[in-house]
Amino acid sequence: MIEDLIVQSLESIDGVSLIGPKWSDKLLSLFQSNARPGIGVRVDEEQELILDIAVNVAYGIHIPDIGVKIQDIVKQDVKKVLDIAVKDVNVNIEALQRG
Repeated sequence: MIEDLIVQSLESIDGVSLIGPKWSDKLLSLFQSNARPGIGVRVDEEQELILDIAVNVAYGIHIPDIGVKIQDIVKQDVKKVLDIAVKDVNVNIEALQRG
């Protein structure tokens, strides 16, 4: 459910898309039915969420600004919809896409 919410959050941001599945992701999907490429959800020892998100960004977008925007929107959406605080959102820009 958290992964679906992250996908919806990313779809609301212009110039950002979740990375596509890699060969290893396809292999993992055989064993984990809900695994989404580009999204990792962890819970630390204090029971706080840590989210890892890998995205592609359209060419010409300022990388630091879009990273902060992704972090803010994902944190806000998870808090609003699920009432769960997020400790960290780690954003990895995998590639630039020509738009």
